[in-house]
Amino acid sequence: MAAVVSFDDVYVDQEFSSWTAAHMGPDLKLWISNEFQHSAIRDDGARVFETLLKMTRGESDIPS
Repeated sequence: MAAVVSFDDVYVDQEFSSWTAAHMGPDLKLWISNEFQHSAIRDDGARVFETLLKMTRGESDIPS
């Protein structure tokens, strides 16, 4: 599993996102970034989806 978390999301507190992720299991890979806000999929959905897919396949490190 992989997920993107917006560090300064205007709607969801980053601590809540991290807490939720921790309960998803140890295999979840998180991409924590200030690059996107709550609308990451709408803003650049193809890039977000492709990056997350590559992370789940082990084809890409977590972006920094």
